[in-house]
Amino acid sequence: MKYQAIRGMSDIVPPEITQWQALESVTRSFLNKRSYQEVRTPLVEYTELFTRSIGEETDIVFKEMYTFEDRKGRSLTLRPEMTASVVRAVIENNLIAQDDTARFYYIGPMFRAERPQAGRRRQFHQIGVELFGKADFFQDAEVIMLLRDFLLALGLNENEFAININSIGCKTCREPFNAKLTEYLRSKGSELCGDCMRRMQTNMLRVFDCKVEACKTVCAGSPKITDNLCDECNHYFAGLRRQLDDLKIKYAIVPSMVRGLDYYSGPVFEITSSKLGAQDAIAAGGRYDGLVKSCGGPDVGGIGFAIGVERLLQLVGTSLGSGQTDQLIYIAHSDSESSKARALALYAELVKNDINVFIDVAKGSLKSQLRQANKLNARCVLIIGDEELDEGTVSIKDMQSGEQSSVKSADVVNVVKKLIS
Repeated sequence: MKYQAIRGMSDIVPPEITQWQALESVTRSFLNKRSYQEVRTPLVEYTELFTRSIGEETDIVFKEMYTFEDRKGRSLTLRPEMTASVVRAVIENNLIAQDDTARFYYIGPMFRAERPQAGRRRQFHQIGVELFGKADFFQDAEVIMLLRDFLLALGLNENEFAININSIGCKTCREPFNAKLTEYLRSKGSELCGDCMRRMQTNMLRVFDCKVEACKTVCAGSPKITDNLCDECNHYFAGLRRQLDDLKIKYAIVPSMVRGLDYYSGPVFEITSSKLGAQDAIAAGGRYDGLVKSCGGPDVGGIGFAIGVERLLQLVGTSLGSGQTDQLIYIAHSDSESSKARALALYAELVKNDINVFIDVAKGSLKSQLRQANKLNARCVLIIGDEELDEGTVSIKDMQSGEQSSVKSADVVNVVKKLIS
């Protein structure tokens, strides 16, 4: 029987994997230099962590989670997102304190039982950032600037993506807003889909997440939460906009934008690109004050974002390079045991000197090895044939110029270093 990968869960293989490795390398370098520390959490968590933090009536929990019972009857779930897992991890490992600011990032796979489409898989990958500390719109501006600068560091320019922001308020302003929104949506009830009729009873703001065109049209004419913020939320959102303006960060206010998870409150934001077509979101995030405390930790605020790796690579994959910047040195040999032994010893010597080197001792034909070296785009080929063995030399074929020269075996490493410097 010929097996295939599960629908929506793709292999990442060469040569595509080099783009992933390059992206991960840039990510770690960029965030480490900005005092963010990497965390890695298990792929599986207790289901309650997600139902309580994300919300039982969200589409993620209601429709999309991979949930199962283990042998002891405990309900477990493949993580559908990472913020709740990071919060659990930093609490369990005592990584956040009441009065401190703590910064973390992650890179890894998530799982949702969605319909596979462009840039979206059932196993998908995210790069994300979480910043914990006292709620402060200066920090919000810092995180949005961090996200913008990261995209610029990957080779995008500011005309290739858009920053959208909104405030979804707090409990104080959301209650009267929900009453206004309920009245409006009931007047349009016949135009709403079945899911949105259910959302009206469970979580009103989720209506704005609907992708059905009729529902989007209804929402476009609805009351705006930005017109109904309490004084505190209004002051906070104004402060954030002022800081973004001071930092020369271009943004648009999108009053209909919400997040699909219940733990968000206050400012939220999203990055989109017209180059991606209908599925245009690259990254999204916002504040989630109260989540850490609700999960058993200190009463600290939080803000973060997640970037969809698959969609990001659609935009920047080719600009990241091959993921291997060192020039490759190929060692070719004749089919004799003596030649293979000398080639392997030279391989070990080059590796010890941190030189990128390739050898295939299973190949016996020099011609086939030269073809392989050309296919691998090797900078040069070090040839050890019977003649070279007898003379204690190594032939060096420059794959760019085609020239070939002979050097003493003892001088090979220094010659190669000069060639690739």
